[in-house]
Amino acid sequence: MATGLEKDSDATTQARLLWQLFRVIGKLGKPDSGLMDLVDKRTKTNPSFDVLAVRAQELYERKTAAEFYDAKNDSAVTTLPVELRREVLLNTRIATTKDAQGLFYALAKLYDGQDIFYRAALNIACGTDPARRDAILADFDKHFPEWNDKVADLVWELRPKSMLPKMDKLLADEKVTATQKARIVDILAASDDVAAGKTMLGLLKGDAAPEVKARAIDNLKLFLPTKWNALAKSEELKAAVAGLLNDPKTTITGLQLISAANYAAAIDDVIRTAGNGTLPTNVREEAILTLGRIKDIKAVDALTALIAPKYPFALASIRALGEQLPSGQKSTPAADKAMQTLQQVVLQSDFAQEWRTTALTALSGNRGGTGWLLKLKEDGKLPEALSAQAGRLLRNSPFQGERNKALLLFPAPGKMDIAKLPPLSELAKRKGNAEIGKAILAKSLTNEVQCLKCHTVRGQGGQIGPDLSMIGKKGSRENLFESILYPSKAIADQYLNWKLDTEDGQSITGLIVQETPTTITLRDANGKDYQVPVKGTDKKKSPQSLMADNLVAGFSEEDLVDVVEYLSTLQTASLTPDSWHVAGPFAVAENPVSPDKEFDPAANFATKSGKQTWRLLRVTAGNYADLAAFHGEAGANSASFAHRTIESPVDQDATISLGTDDGGVLWVNGQEAFKFEGTRAAAPAQNEVKVKLKKGTNTLLLKVSNGSNPHGFFLTVSSDQELKLK
Repeated sequence: MATGLEKDSDATTQARLLWQLFRVIGKLGKPDSGLMDLVDKRTKTNPSFDVLAVRAQELYERKTAAEFYDAKNDSAVTTLPVELRREVLLNTRIATTKDAQGLFYALAKLYDGQDIFYRAALNIACGTDPARRDAILADFDKHFPEWNDKVADLVWELRPKSMLPKMDKLLADEKVTATQKARIVDILAASDDVAAGKTMLGLLKGDAAPEVKARAIDNLKLFLPTKWNALAKSEELKAAVAGLLNDPKTTITGLQLISAANYAAAIDDVIRTAGNGTLPTNVREEAILTLGRIKDIKAVDALTALIAPKYPFALASIRALGEQLPSGQKSTPAADKAMQTLQQVVLQSDFAQEWRTTALTALSGNRGGTGWLLKLKEDGKLPEALSAQAGRLLRNSPFQGERNKALLLFPAPGKMDIAKLPPLSELAKRKGNAEIGKAILAKSLTNEVQCLKCHTVRGQGGQIGPDLSMIGKKGSRENLFESILYPSKAIADQYLNWKLDTEDGQSITGLIVQETPTTITLRDANGKDYQVPVKGTDKKKSPQSLMADNLVAGFSEEDLVDVVEYLSTLQTASLTPDSWHVAGPFAVAENPVSPDKEFDPAANFATKSGKQTWRLLRVTAGNYADLAAFHGEAGANSASFAHRTIESPVDQDATISLGTDDGGVLWVNGQEAFKFEGTRAAAPAQNEVKVKLKKGTNTLLLKVSNGSNPHGFFLTVSSDQELKLK
């Protein structure tokens, strides 16, 4: 190895040889002086060599970066390549607090706003000792007096205490953009201090931009039940709710806040809102959803009264009753009443099929409801029209014992015996029909296989398993066959299946989507989330994938080959925005938004619903932007504008797949890229538009013109290089 180091081999090879020498010699003691001389001789020549050289010096001589570069200040390191600067930061963790401060701030100011590893290295440089971190970060605000996206990144990563008192002032600063303020809200939300929660409540009462209020609501939903639970009965919450409900523009925000806090004191206001026929559709639907989240018998009684033939909100009421069901065995009078109502809906033959299947789905996510459905099947009383759907849901039940019973009562209809298939290497050689495979996947949303219930392909499908939009680039055909036939053979860490055994006797399986100090949220194969307490819950990894090994039995052998053929063609990144800024509704002929002008989140418009700013619309679970629900009755005979910005790492070609109800015009970076005039129901990928994206920020502006409700749109962007939402 030493001989190899003396030769003119490339720097990367030399670095690897050097590191192996240090590892071997390290077992014997300190390296000899000759090897250290060799290190000194080769430093400052190439980052790939120097990074490992710095590590070796630290490991055997405990040299800090300042000593290694003979620098008492930062001048010797700020001009180093970024790879070496990251390594210097990692090394700085062993420096004294005094030596670390100068290096830290000199290198922190060189953060480029993109390099997450550089940011992490800055964090490591501060060390883990609280007193050391506080000393190094004490002057952070003096070194970074101006607020921008880079500083926001650093504050998010480092949490300097000197910056936290300034957050409230930044939220009130007109120079700080709405997007930056939304980020500040997230930074504040990391604090356990209940004062941060009070700040969120204050934002909801003020005139903050829609995305700022949306982030405040999201954080309140997350933390009011946990670290900010002291606010649940506070005067601040009471005042915030009252103020929001009294203003027609903020009624929905008030209802969301009531949901987040489970604020039963406002239940009468919510019931009145749900039954007020003069209010927009989306407001009444939000009120019904809120009733589903207030765990109170009064809420259940109100929802039950709303389930009647020809009543437009009956389906929403059934869904809300499903929210009242506990995931475990413990129950309440409210949950018991909700269960009884949902059981009656299932058995009511003159109710719409969609109502009955919605009630069935809710019951299958509850242990008691699952047991009731299994008993119906055993007794021959399960309605035949619901049997197939019940079988699909119950065979994927998160409750282990009940799932085993369902497999016997509802045997899956099999087309293919996996054991009789040829070897994977032979299957991989077979040529299928990609178009047929695409159609098979599209149908899987409703049939036994249900691939797109879990996976997304170019904006279509569910969000349980990984996005398949680039799967053809990530694996060979043989890998694709193996992943479908033997899903448990290799499972990515983020999709590990967990088994939770709770104190009250539950045994549920699924993906862990969120953990807090007090609760675990688990998502099952049907897409339902369960929240269980950490205390008293035994958590174990399951060797089985959430995707059942026998799911593919619903395919024929030809189906399987066609699906793999289609999957192998999926080789482009896909991005579907999860929310949009929406202006409107306007009269159809009005065009108050100019595609060639810079987006102004504070702009005010005269709409059919009165004065409005840009408002935040979140897409549904099926990635549909539902403008009809968003606007209510004012959405009829209207036009709306939806705006979003995306980031591209390079100049590149892209394809925008969209569907609009009814007409649509799309501008990309101010230039018209698509126009459709006509009447139709929206569907994913009705049109595909070829566009050119520039490196950096790109703007999307979509105008949707509507005749009568419903209306909305789907939109997904595909490209070779992965895109990000800005």
